[in-house]
Amino acid sequence: MSRSAQPHPALPAALRHVPGVGRVDLLVGESLIIECDSEEHHAGIIDKDRRRDMMARRLGYTVVRLSWQQVWCTWEETRAFLADLIRTRRHLMR
Repeated sequence: MSRSAQPHPALPAALRHVPGVGRVDLLVGESLIIECDSEEHHAGIIDKDRRRDMMARRLGYTVVRLSWQQVWCTWEETRAFLADLIRTRRHLMR
């Protein structure tokens, strides 16, 4: 694949399998995992999610968990936070 045909490194890959962690909602670059949580789909599995977060951190990933509210009600604030995080370019390495 030519350089021009490769996706931009900040574009997320949705529903990606990360070895040692499992399926993640979004993987940005090499090391930024974004999980979108809702009470409906995450009730009762918070401990499991936190264990996965610890494993991901141990493997060199940064994990950001977003609530339904952050995605749908306060998106501009959330977007600004994610943009600042991506601007550091740490997600391009692990």
